[in-house]
Amino acid sequence: MPEPEEHGGRPRILVVDDEPTSLELLQRALSRRCEVVTAPGPEPALRILQHGDEFAVLVCDYRMPAMNGIELLAEAVKLLPDAKRIIITAYAEVDSIIDAVNRGHVHSFFRKPWQSDEIERTVLQLARVHELEARNAQLIDDLGRANEELRAKERLLATTLDERERALLAATNELERKSRELEVLAFRDGLTGLYNHRSFHERMREETARARRYGKPLSLIFCDIDHFKQLNDQFGHPLGDEILRRVAELLRGSDDGPDRLRESDIVARYGGEEFVVLLPETPKEGAKVKAERLCAAVRSTAFPSGRRITMSFGVAAFAEDAKNSEELLA
Repeated sequence: MPEPEEHGGRPRILVVDDEPTSLELLQRALSRRCEVVTAPGPEPALRILQHGDEFAVLVCDYRMPAMNGIELLAEAVKLLPDAKRIIITAYAEVDSIIDAVNRGHVHSFFRKPWQSDEIERTVLQLARVHELEARNAQLIDDLGRANEELRAKERLLATTLDERERALLAATNELERKSRELEVLAFRDGLTGLYNHRSFHERMREETARARRYGKPLSLIFCDIDHFKQLNDQFGHPLGDEILRRVAELLRGSDDGPDRLRESDIVARYGGEEFVVLLPETPKEGAKVKAERLCAAVRSTAFPSGRRITMSFGVAAFAEDAKNSEELLA
């Protein structure tokens, strides 16, 4: 059989016997293929074991002074639980065998006189078992560590994926928000939220074409804030911006007021302090009434810092005053 791969292929054995002759014979029988350490009694053996030395097999005589072999092996189990244990005895009483198994966890018995080749073979077999058990224990430990490392990596990966997923979701939401903002900015005025100059012209061309096709009236109210430049110069642009925002609210009208807009009506900031209100399917007289209400609303409104302002309104109708959108604006 192959030799155990301990200490260069030689298993380490502790042999304990208080009889020098027996101790020498055991050492001679086992030294050919084992690294043998001898102890001339239980006390020296315990000192060796307490020192922390490792042994694959413990071979112990049964009858020794102060402490018999079974008692010694019972202590050895506490210090070196993985070592295999052999008792050599000239007394093979049943009670002593039972005691050895229960207390000393003995793996094999030899009766004196023993055969050298038989005890050597048994020691090597037990040493091989000890080696395989140690390897299995090491493999289990390695597997446990590998599994724990794998679980740690899986947790890290899951955490990383969760974080990346959250970051990607946040980035996607932010991109969608900015896209919506850009879409709004493409046709809305950033200060007032009304249609901007470009989008108003597009809507006006559409409504003019529709009015021409179906023979429907279309009116336009053009208005600007009186002396707005003087307000900006005197009180600063922040106040001017607040006034423009308030005017935009008045032109949109309240949801339940008489000046409220229809869904088809279009209000836009034409540029600077200029605003336009496009009223589809509305004759010129109706647009005049709307303009008068807006003019009164502006006069009666207290603007930021208690300012009072006025606005000038102009009204034109298609096709009464103009044949196209350019003429209507002019």
